[in-house]
Amino acid sequence: MLDVNTTGDPPLSGKPPMAMIPVTKLGADGCVPFTEIDEVGCCPPPLCGNDLCCTFVAFMNLLPSGPLWDYWKAAAISYFESNPSADPAECPLISDPQCPSLILHAIYAVLKLRIVVHDALWVAMRESNPYTAISTLDNYLARLEWEDCYNQHCRSVLLGELTPLEVWTECGPMFCPPNYPPELEEALKRAVAIALTRANMGIIKNLCGINWIIEPLGAQIQPIYPPPEPTHPIVEVGPCVSYCMEDVGFLISSKQDWIEGVGSGDVCETQLPLPQIPAYWDQGCDRPAGLPDRIWPGVLAAECIVRSMLPPTCPPNIKRAC
Repeated sequence: MLDVNTTGDPPLSGKPPMAMIPVTKLGADGCVPFTEIDEVGCCPPPLCGNDLCCTFVAFMNLLPSGPLWDYWKAAAISYFESNPSADPAECPLISDPQCPSLILHAIYAVLKLRIVVHDALWVAMRESNPYTAISTLDNYLARLEWEDCYNQHCRSVLLGELTPLEVWTECGPMFCPPNYPPELEEALKRAVAIALTRANMGIIKNLCGINWIIEPLGAQIQPIYPPPEPTHPIVEVGPCVSYCMEDVGFLISSKQDWIEGVGSGDVCETQLPLPQIPAYWDQGCDRPAGLPDRIWPGVLAAECIVRSMLPPTCPPNIKRAC
C-alpha cells in the first residue's frame, strides 16, 4: 500500500534545478507523492509475540483456584518459568498420577495451540501472499502462467541475434542453461511472482506503472530519445507517458545490485528485513566461450514481462543492458 501524505504537501527534492518538483514514489497509480511514516506503534506484534512460557502461565492462571489446584498450578508455572526453553514433554507433572487432569489438559491445550498457530495458521497466511510465500513459489508462477522468453524452443527474434544465455554454433544460437545459486533462484522466483501479481492489477501502462511492476526484479525501463534534428523536433514528455512513439526506444537495465531474497519463513521473524541477494551472477572461468562474465537474471525476466505488456509497435524498440 502506498504511503499517505498526511500534511497534504508533497516532499520536495531540494536539489536545484528541480528543487520544487515533488518527490514521487512508484505505485499502481503511477508516480505519486509520498511521505515516510516513522510511527510503528500501531503495528500488531508478530504471532509469536508471546513466548511458550508466557502462554503456559496464562493458561494455568485460567484454571480454578483452591486447595485442589493451587499447588499443582504453582508447580507447573514454576517449571515453565525456570525452564522456558525446555521440552514440555519432559515436564515431571505429566508422569505424576496425582496431578489433576485439568493441569495436564492446560499443558496439552497450549502445545496444541502452538502447533496450530505455527504449523498451520501461519503457514496458510504466509503462503497466501507472494510477498511472503516460500514453499508455493512454483505454484504461483504456474498460476500466473509465467514463461521465460529466453528459455523457449522458438524464442522471439526480438531478443536479438544472441542473448546473454546463448552461444553461436554451426547450427545457430544454442541456449546455455544458467546455474544460478539456490538463493538467487528462489529470490528470482519470488520477484517474478510479485511482478506478475502487480501486472494483473490492471494498471495504466505508462513508464511509472511498468517500472512499479518490474521494481521487485531490481530493474527499470527508461526512454531513449533520438538526437534532435532541425526538421524533426523532439517534444519533451514527462516520466508517465502512456503511449509509445515510433522514434523512441526503451532501455531495460538494472536499478540496483541486489534483490530481496526469501526469508526463513519462521513465524517469529516476520518483522525482520529480508536478506539482500546479489542481483547478478558471475559465471566464472568455466563458462562456455562467448557468454558474458556477468548476467543479471532480474533484467532478463523484466524484459520478458515488459515485452508481453507493450503494444506490438513497441517491442522492436526495446533494448536491454545487462
